[in-house]
Amino acid sequence: MTALLRSRLAMALALVAAATVAVGAISFAERHGASDGVVRVRRVVLQDARFVNGPRAGATFADLSGALLADAQSCSRHRSDRDVRCAARFSAAAYTSVTAFSLLGCTQPGVFQARRGVLAELDGIIALDHRHRPAAALPRVPSVPSVPSC
Repeated sequence: MTALLRSRLAMALALVAAATVAVGAISFAERHGASDGVVRVRRVVLQDARFVNGPRAGATFADLSGALLADAQSCSRHRSDRDVRCAARFSAAAYTSVTAFSLLGCTQPGVFQARRGVLAELDGIIALDHRHRPAAALPRVPSVPSVPSC
């Protein structure tokens, strides 16, 4: 088996694993309520063991994406699609989904950049949640971090 074939096989297996983890995260979030989904996701991002290399970080970001998507869907059911708190969650779910695939080939600097970026985005969402004003008076959605180029 050539190195290229092994590399492609490893990439395919990592993608399958990431998709499986994402589906599991969605079902977990739906079973356990998603009101504190962003806080749970933030706790995962702080777990160093989940980010030891690119493929592991990619699988973790896929997991985060599924949990954030479930939380965003719950938010839009309870509030509205136009609520900035829900829009911020959908945006974070999209960012983590795209980043999951880019991290598969990353080294630690790229993984660090992605973690730092998603933490800033999650902190912005948490700040939105802690404001007790009508949705129309809330500020804009937190900015989306750039996807690391590895």
